[in-house]
Amino acid sequence: TQAFAATAERAAEVIDAEVQRIFAAGGGSSVTAGKAQASLADLSVSEFHEATSLARNHAERLADLLGCTTTFEEIKGAPGLLDSKWREVEFPAGVDLLDYLYRRCDGADGPERVLTQRLFLCSLEPFSRQCHEASFAHLRTNREEFVVAHGKACLDPSCSEGDEVSGL
Repeated sequence: TQAFAATAERAAEVIDAEVQRIFAAGGGSSVTAGKAQASLADLSVSEFHEATSLARNHAERLADLLGCTTTFEEIKGAPGLLDSKWREVEFPAGVDLLDYLYRRCDGADGPERVLTQRLFLCSLEPFSRQCHEASFAHLRTNREEFVVAHGKACLDPSCSEGDEVSGL
């Protein structure tokens, strides 16, 4: 769950950076706030809509995935709606989160699939690391035990590279 939250936060930061880049690109290479605003003012609504479509799409998909999408009309009709919706959200955690993300990946396509896969894989990493550690824990030998059991044979100058070390 923590890996998911961190990845979702990074995704939001990437979306924000893309929006900032769009605004900065409107003013040339050395952008001040005034220059960016002046050049964006030259864009038509449809040009601005097109320039921000990918960032908006990712923001909408991330909000939908996190369960925090509410329309402006709903908010206007009930000003306390956002606060109450925030308290009502029961977002999955642990294995349920992985199942939720897997199902969302399965039904997604295009930019939504890329975002969902990234969140799924980053959320899966701690779980797979834990499975790996549990699977191979019995194969680990404490360093001190290894040195006591095999150190003399490995450090013995009479033992050449081709010789088989007993017990290994």
